[in-house]
Amino acid sequence: MALPADWPTEQDSQRHPLEHADDFLGALQRLIPRTRRHLVVQAPTLDTALLGSTDIGDLIGRFIRQSRFCRVQVLFNDADSALAGSHRLITLARRFPSYITLLQAQPDDRQRAAWLIADARALIWRPHDRYAEGYACAAAPLAARGLLRDFEDRWARARPDPRLRQLFL
Repeated sequence: MALPADWPTEQDSQRHPLEHADDFLGALQRLIPRTRRHLVVQAPTLDTALLGSTDIGDLIGRFIRQSRFCRVQVLFNDADSALAGSHRLITLARRFPSYITLLQAQPDDRQRAAWLIADARALIWRPHDRYAEGYACAAAPLAARGLLRDFEDRWARARPDPRLRQLFL
């Protein structure tokens, strides 16, 4: 199902179904440029089809360059698929470590759901990382708040994946 032409609007609290990977990509492409300060991502894997794509990487790159106050936090379970090839988000995190932080969840804290929250308000959510069904909601502050509380608890216990570091000689 396609998102409305004017999505995301601040007053739109409707959950718009996303049924295909292209729907998620389109929602991300529309939401990231409208984000002002903070992107929070729960990603079971550093999904190269979405988070690792050049389009999304470019949008996140523009986002963090718009203000010194912009931040991106990504909590993931596994980076194996991302490390197998080129991954724009990893490149950006290495280049801008003050703005983008990638942490690996502890084994007991891992989740199957994947989601992105923009400015503690807008939400793109899918219940399982392997299935392309979920929703996008531009005004979901209550749902976002609950997810962010859980995220912050797991974030405090998370650790960097040493394979994502860059060695400078």
